[in-house]
Amino acid sequence: MIKFILILTLVLFLHPATAAEFELKQKFKNRDSVTVSSLSDEVKLKSKKKNRITSQTRFVAKFSPNVAGLTPYIQLGYEWEKSEVSQQVVTLSDNLEESYDETLITRYLGAGLKYKRRNFLAASKIKFEFRFDYWFDLDVKRSGLGEHADPLAGDYSGYEAKIKVEAVYESSLEEIVFQPQIEFAYAKVDAWLNELDSEDAQLSVEGRGVEARFLTTWLVDDTALELSLGPEIVYETEKELEGGFSLASESETIYLAAFLAVYELEKYGLEFEFWYWRQLDGDLKGENNLEFKIDWSF
Repeated sequence: MIKFILILTLVLFLHPATAAEFELKQKFKNRDSVTVSSLSDEVKLKSKKKNRITSQTRFVAKFSPNVAGLTPYIQLGYEWEKSEVSQQVVTLSDNLEESYDETLITRYLGAGLKYKRRNFLAASKIKFEFRFDYWFDLDVKRSGLGEHADPLAGDYSGYEAKIKVEAVYESSLEEIVFQPQIEFAYAKVDAWLNELDSEDAQLSVEGRGVEARFLTTWLVDDTALELSLGPEIVYETEKELEGGFSLASESETIYLAAFLAVYELEKYGLEFEFWYWRQLDGDLKGENNLEFKIDWSF
């Protein structure tokens, strides 16, 4: 797939009939988690809370004319994520402080295809998208270690592939539309070695996920504002690999309430999105996720 990205980039830029449109995308995310407690035979009490702050910047080049309605694009991205982990473990004989801060920096190169069509599958508008991102540099490091926290630092690589389908269905009310959305993802990171502990080998990890939501959207009269609300289901599975064989795996299905506000300044090529999710079940019931996005086309 890396060769595919490079070849596609060369073809699109060198083709004499190709015109490019550029986008700068900025995303900020805040995950305000809840404390999770657990018990076992060896551990009297284990409590953990993990909050995350993320900043992501993407530079996207979209190309035209397209072929058979397909719009190809390439992108270069940088993502910075800081996690604040508060973790205490109480055993029969000791009280362990294992809290730490963790910073993960991701640099990646990607390519994708978009396809848009009107009046298809009973939808007034429908969009299909395929994207492949190669994470050529994942850099992780822990700081602010508690007395019994494990140190961690290292560099590794990986990739992610996604397929998204979004549709718009009209209702009997002109200002109300329905927007079902579904996304399939597959990701894999390579095995790597902890630079601070030569005996701490991090295994390769493979993950799959499905996100499905159904939004009811109000197109606010005489404005460029859209307000959406609806349920969302997320299914995730993850497994550790060694020598191509699965050693351990886990999966989870969670339910969320989603809210979205979109405002567009078409004259300036700007679009703003604000997402809010609240988890409705599972160990992290009550967790809040906020996301703010700015897209600038030029």
